Amino acid sequence: MREQLHQAKRIVIKIGTTSLIYPNGNINLAGIDELAFTLTDLRNRGKEIILVSSGAIGVGMNKLNYDHRPASIPEQQAVAAVGQAELMSIYGQRFI
Repeated sequence: MREQLHQAKRIVIKIGTTSLIYPNGNINLAGIDELAFTLTDLRNRGKEIILVSSGAIGVGMNKLNYDHRPASIPEQQAVAAVGQAELMSIYGQRFI
């Protein structure tokens, strides 16, 4: 696996809610910092990095202080919109 990473020109990373959010609902900023450091290092080595991220609902729930996932699709969409903006802000701070 390590040799394949050295030879790869493009690396796609998918990160999900369970990596972004602690079980207690808080955002895992330390994990996001580590991800940003690692992906930035790979980019500096000449790799093309593609980050695919879910987690918008989880981040939105944290931002809105929700303790449970909304049941209806419109509520989930609203929470995801809040979460997506927050998540992009977090990524923007760390991927500089």
